[in-house]
Amino acid sequence: MNRDRLVKYVAVAAAALLCVGTRASAQVVISLNADDSNFFMDANGNWLAPGDLVEMGQFSVNDTTLQGLVSGNTITPANYATLVSDFVPLNVAATQYIDNDAPNSGDLAGAFSGSNSAFASGKVYIMVVNAGTTTGANQVGVFEGQLGIGASSWQYPASMVSGDLVIDTDNITAGTTLIGKFVGGTSLDNPYNDNQGNGNATLNGLELDQVIPEPSSIALVGMGLIGLLALRRRS
Repeated sequence: MNRDRLVKYVAVAAAALLCVGTRASAQVVISLNADDSNFFMDANGNWLAPGDLVEMGQFSVNDTTLQGLVSGNTITPANYATLVSDFVPLNVAATQYIDNDAPNSGDLAGAFSGSNSAFASGKVYIMVVNAGTTTGANQVGVFEGQLGIGASSWQYPASMVSGDLVIDTDNITAGTTLIGKFVGGTSLDNPYNDNQGNGNATLNGLELDQVIPEPSSIALVGMGLIGLLALRRRS
């Protein structure tokens, strides 16, 4: 009898562990709607090129801290490194990039999916850079937006086991641009809209911020170069 009970308990425990493992590896799909009014641009106002990196995830710091890394739409290399290290990307099945629906149109659309058990709550953020990797970029933007009517921000689903989440980047406004700049009505001409036959009267640009050294750092580098030139002349 005791042996039968032991076998039964072992079977129940194994089933419980299987359920836990299944929940932990459950997939949820988070999709980015195709843009038709908001498009991503670099700091010079040019539409981002295909292949520029788009990452979705969470930050280990709050919005106030994120915004404090930027000064006048510029961010120092040190603060950019801090920003990247504070970002926890969603565990996605495939890396997403600016689309090639129409070259150099700043169009963003894609599906993010993976084991999202670590993201059972909290805001969804999109980090966009002007290169294929964060290490090769010198411009960056961090954006959040609205999930449906009446919601103040994108949220991960309460349950990571079931349900899809659709994010429309057209909901990004000036108030939901944490790093970067929202520019309304930048252009009536966009390769994506032209290619897709969309006839929006006004397009909005989501511009990235530049990663540049502080003026004091530039001055120190300049002084160092002057010193090196002086040494070469003496020798």
